[in-house]
Amino acid sequence: NAPQPEPTVTMVSQHQLAEWWNMSVCTLQDWRHKKTGPKYIKFKGWSVRYPLDAVVEYREEGSEG
Repeated sequence: NAPQPEPTVTMVSQHQLAEWWNMSVCTLQDWRHKKTGPKYIKFKGWSVRYPLDAVVEYREEGSEG
């Protein structure tokens, strides 16, 4: 049996991202409404996830809303 790779986080929830960036979920929601902030994906019409690469790219660009 070949060893299984460790699971890799590829998406984070708005709650996780808000905690990482020390901001409120409401700020992230506001950014989405204003079409700013990191790229995100909506699942089932309400569940929001941020691709980790988009989060890193947004932060590296120095964007702060």
